[in-house]
Amino acid sequence: MRARIVLTTAALVSTAVLPVAAGPAGAADSATQLPDHAVHQAAQQAKPHFVVSVNASTAELVLGSKVTIKGEVGPAKRAAGVRATLQQRAVGKKGWRSQATVKVKPNGKYRFTDKPTTMHARHYRVVVPAVGKVGQGVSKKVLVTVYRWLNLAEVENRDFNGIVPDETAKIDTVRYEHSLVGSRWGTTGFIDYNLTRRCLTLKTRIGLGDDSDVSATALITVEADREVLYSKSFGLTQSATTSLPLRGVFRLRFQAVTTNPDSSDQRYPDGAEAVIASPQVLCSF
Repeated sequence: MRARIVLTTAALVSTAVLPVAAGPAGAADSATQLPDHAVHQAAQQAKPHFVVSVNASTAELVLGSKVTIKGEVGPAKRAAGVRATLQQRAVGKKGWRSQATVKVKPNGKYRFTDKPTTMHARHYRVVVPAVGKVGQGVSKKVLVTVYRWLNLAEVENRDFNGIVPDETAKIDTVRYEHSLVGSRWGTTGFIDYNLTRRCLTLKTRIGLGDDSDVSATALITVEADREVLYSKSFGLTQSATTSLPLRGVFRLRFQAVTTNPDSSDQRYPDGAEAVIASPQVLCSF
């Protein structure tokens, strides 16, 4: 009788243990059923990889100038001598293009120099390949926008009346090509451009052209999105150079109001030639 009781107790203990043992086995079966890509991703995350920092010497660059891309790779001892690759991708485009490689220095540092030849804004990043048990490292991306100087008179304008683009004028005997020149036969004139917030600077000389009458004057105003950036009146042979900020400007407008006491018709005085001489804009288009 005692033996039967012991056997029954043992059977109960064995039965109680079985579900506990099945638990981990079931979890293991579940893990093996993970999608292949999930398993691979988990393995990659667990694997040590190179850590790559990156920075650009400038975020804005004039075409023809150089930009330096540099940073560090860790762990430095494993990265030393490995060839890091500089990659570039135009904003709005897909796919990275490898551009150059350099060896990582013993201290983990690297350095690239690039001289862009096109106008688009671009991202840079640096890739360090896997070595042994250390996985590939990819830096964050850095943005660099390339600008160039353009003759504004050759850029398509939005509208104009009384100021003619891409003309030649003289101020105090100096000849200026690619200018914006006001008509001598009216009292007001304007011309404007949509810069679409892609320009940084305007540089020009503003004054009264040599074809003006001796008594004539011209008040010339430069506006950016209705804000007056510059306004000054000039007489014969008078002019001034100016450089104006255009960052964030959508609409650039030039306006001229002329006077001439010696005009034969004071209702519509003529004889004053407003000149925006050889204006140039630094833009990314």
